[in-house]
Amino acid sequence: MKLRIKWKQAILVFIALTVAFVALEAIAWLRPKPRLEVGRDTTWLSGPLDANGNVDYDAAWRADRSAGVTSENNAAPLVYAVLGFELSTFTAEERSSAPKIDQPIQAFDEWAQSHGDQFAKPADPKGYSVDEALQALKSGDLHGQQERALATWFASIEPSLAVVQDAAGRERFYAADGAPRSEQSKSYWTFVEIAKALAFRAHRRANSGDLDAACTDLCTLLRFARLVRSMGGYLHCLVGTSCESCLCEVFSSISTEHAPLPGAFVRRLFESRDTSPLDQTIDTWLASDRISGLHVFEYLCQHDFEAFRVLSRLDPNRFNHRMSEWADRVAAAWTDSRGWAARLQAYDALAREVKDLRLPHSVTPSVLFILRGPAATADWLGDYFGSRRVIYTIHVKEFLEDFGNEDRLLVESSAAAFAKQFGRDPESSDELTPFVFPTPFRDRLFGSAVSFRRDEKHALVATGPLVEMLARIDDLRHPPK
Repeated sequence: MKLRIKWKQAILVFIALTVAFVALEAIAWLRPKPRLEVGRDTTWLSGPLDANGNVDYDAAWRADRSAGVTSENNAAPLVYAVLGFELSTFTAEERSSAPKIDQPIQAFDEWAQSHGDQFAKPADPKGYSVDEALQALKSGDLHGQQERALATWFASIEPSLAVVQDAAGRERFYAADGAPRSEQSKSYWTFVEIAKALAFRAHRRANSGDLDAACTDLCTLLRFARLVRSMGGYLHCLVGTSCESCLCEVFSSISTEHAPLPGAFVRRLFESRDTSPLDQTIDTWLASDRISGLHVFEYLCQHDFEAFRVLSRLDPNRFNHRMSEWADRVAAAWTDSRGWAARLQAYDALAREVKDLRLPHSVTPSVLFILRGPAATADWLGDYFGSRRVIYTIHVKEFLEDFGNEDRLLVESSAAAFAKQFGRDPESSDELTPFVFPTPFRDRLFGSAVSFRRDEKHALVATGPLVEMLARIDDLRHPPK
């Protein structure tokens, strides 16, 4: 009897929710669609506007990024060809100059999975072949069949990497479909596969003793990551940083196995690294977060939430105000006058707050918020997608960590080469000019020189604010239990 009552109650609740949903949708469609109040507190950018009076972010992005781009200096069509991307958005001249690639570059993970039987451990034939293949590649401990399979993969991507090396020597990276709303821009994470291939080949070349060729690959990787970041916006910053993060592990391994590295090796990396001011890069990143509110709102209405057309009648001003509140807090953290430690502390607090929101990760629970009315739904969406933006911006920590570790590895490798040649330790990085660095070394986080000491293993290690901040970032990423 009780079970029958519960079923009846459930049916009545379902009917009530359905009726409420239909009623709200009908009301929403009967009232005039609210217009966005174009202004800095909701959109950051004030134009250009589309036919509906909303900011056309794609047009704004293209106008900002296309200036000065020519078929000779644009690396994008070359990289698109390597990845097998669509080239229709490029000019006829750019398309004609793009190389003909018979086979787009194959991701290492995809290749390793197709050769899993050759790398899985005998005791665990169903083991994760990608990890096994990666470890075999890094160690160089390969038997005949594995070596032949790996050599075949490297041979297949050789033409593509040659094109990437050419592209990395160019000054600009612009593709019209790389604007924020593009579907193809979501494929930009594939760029990381190019960086992995360069890093893996550098490791393989170093294992075979060809340090000069290994250095060429790492220099190409650095320039390629810089080009991706130059597109502007948080997505491109994240992808470019992920590309560059492929370098640190390989560089650390090579510098350990071949210590001390020749000064010329480190000099070439130093000259290839991104020297753009970090403040300027992150300011661009934060601004792109700020302008994304309306863009996200429109995307939801057109794609993710097509079943809930009521969303198209939500108040975009409420939604964007909520997005802007998050963006303001992030920007305030970045401009904190107390310095890097305070900035990182603020990011950590934001990360905890977002986690404490316990927002749903699926679309289904949003029905309950829709039933509360359009205004409540707009607030919920502002929280939900505003928090996603905060999470993206918190990746600034990883961005800083990659740059900081790269600087630390460069200067420590240079110090080791100095000590070997002169029989004494350098007191600071200023002594490494012009022995290794053509210009005085300054780390990109503080703009300062670095001092050195010997650790418990008698290895030369950097000291000072740079290392202290890297430790702080590591603490934030791996808090004590």
